[in-house]
Amino acid sequence: MQEEIKKRVNEVQKHVQTIRKDLSKFFKDAKFIDEAKNYAKKQRTQIESLLKKDITKVRAEVDKQIKDLEKLLNQLPKEIQKAKKFVESQRVELDSLKKLVKDLKGNWKGSTKPSKRKKSSSKKTKRKRSTTASRVKATSSGSASIQTQA
Repeated sequence: MQEEIKKRVNEVQKHVQTIRKDLSKFFKDAKFIDEAKNYAKKQRTQIESLLKKDITKVRAEVDKQIKDLEKLLNQLPKEIQKAKKFVESQRVELDSLKKLVKDLKGNWKGSTKPSKRKKSSSKKTKRKRSTTASRVKATSSGSASIQTQA
């Protein structure tokens, strides 16, 4: 039994030695490392070529957007000046209208409150129209004048 065990141990030891030799040759040869490096280089070049195409497209788009933004930035001061001029002209016009309303209010003899009188009926308006028509007389030159009753 011990002899069988010794035989088996010797066989295992020989087998381990052959495996060690094969592994040492494999690692010393290092062809697989070179193959892996070559494969990685090929993949890198493919990826770089794809990225270069995409990067050029992205750069072109970014440059285009930058140009558009610069154009808008150059236009902004002009647009702001236009808006300022418009606001100033509106302010001047509103000031002149304010003065006009103030002048009209000073010349206005009636009250600013709404009248409490009822509106005239249709008969009164007809009467007023007829009296207005009678006040207009033709003059010798052919022009019309309005006479006011005192």
